[in-house]
Parts: sequence; structure tokens; C-alpha cells
Amino acid sequence: MNSSDYDHLVRTQVFDFLGELADRYGDVLPLDPLKQGINFHGHRVPLLGPQGIFKPKILDLPISITTAPNSPYDDSFTEDNLVRYRLRIPRHRDHPFRLNVTACSGRS
Repeated sequence: MNSSDYDHLVRTQVFDFLGELADRYGDVLPLDPLKQGINFHGHRVPLLGPQGIFKPKILDLPISITTAPNSPYDDSFTEDNLVRYRLRIPRHRDHPFRLNVTACSGRS
């Protein structure tokens, strides 16, 4: 199985899990199940890290972005309920460039 197929399987299971949480809790999900994440073939896959952009060990790309109301960055919500997240750490070991991301916020 190539990494793209593997990634797709993990993310499909994650979205199934998020759907179950949304059915149970509604629009606002508790943090603990997101931090615990899923079990994928014996590997724990947490969905949230302590801050910022989070990539679980078994994935090649990040799975979540965390921001805060008083963030030092220029994070914001767009009119389409997307999150605009700006990271500006020029030589950070994980993010050696400026990153502008617009992603689904989960807000409706």
C-alpha cells in the first residue's frame, strides 16, 4: 500500500469518528476524544496536538490546526466559515517557511 492510500484510509476513519462525535455531541465537540483520537491498526492517531499545526506520527501531512482568540498570529474566520491560519516562524524546525492555510473551521 502506498502512503497516499494509507493516508486516505486513516483520514476516512478519522472523519467517521468525527461524524460519530458530532452525532453524539452536536456542533461543539469535547477536547478529550479529539486528543485521544482513533486507533488505526494498532497505532494511536491523536487529532489534536498541544498547539498549532499538528501531524500525527503515522501521517505525512498535518491533520489539524489549532488557534486561539488571542493568538499572536493573524488567524481569522472568512465569510465562508473557513479558518485563515498564518504561521510566521522563519527558521522553525517543523515549518521553515511562511505558511498560509485556509481550511474548514467546522462552524456552520
